[in-house]
Amino acid sequence: MVDFNFIFKILCLLCFLVPIFGQVTRPGVCPNVRTQPDFDLNRYLGQWYESEKFFFTPEVGLRCNSALYTLNRNGAVSVVNSGIEARTGMVRSVTGTAISTSAIEPGRLVVTFTPFTPPGQYWVLDTDYESYSVVYSCRQDDFQKIESAFILTRARAGLPAAIRIQLYSKLLASGINAYDFIPTDQTSCPVPSPFLPPPLAIPGVQIIPPAPEIFV
Repeated sequence: MVDFNFIFKILCLLCFLVPIFGQVTRPGVCPNVRTQPDFDLNRYLGQWYESEKFFFTPEVGLRCNSALYTLNRNGAVSVVNSGIEARTGMVRSVTGTAISTSAIEPGRLVVTFTPFTPPGQYWVLDTDYESYSVVYSCRQDDFQKIESAFILTRARAGLPAAIRIQLYSKLLASGINAYDFIPTDQTSCPVPSPFLPPPLAIPGVQIIPPAPEIFV
């Protein structure tokens, strides 16, 4: 007997694997942006928290979003994006691989999450490695551009207003509408316990049981 409920859940999970193409669409041409000069991948690795983003369908209903970047033996970057479903408290996690596409601009990367989705752009426009990173992508579709952007921070608490305004100004000067940013809820975020049972694994996706009542 076919378990349609299970199939429906799988389809919902696959929606989370939409490539990192943006969700803000408007008429125009993608701006000619430059990535972080002399981008240092080793300094960039580690834990980042999502502070703000352009509207992004795969993250609808998620909070406490974070990204963990580590280096694989083959030189590629392992990507683990996680978030908590606000309605259920379940942790959703998707794993992928990122590689640089330019020796001249090593901050231009592409990320692949599953064999079923094409790579997505991941351009590091600006970072100080220690507190913030501005990530952007843009795809041209005839006479319109499809954009995504994220402000990531090392601290879950985010950035001071003065730094945010400075980043907004740089983006606006580059032809990117910083007013499209919406904040990510990073309040009362539970920390998953390493003693929980192993998560249910689906290729590219992990479902982790609700975390205990430990908050940061």
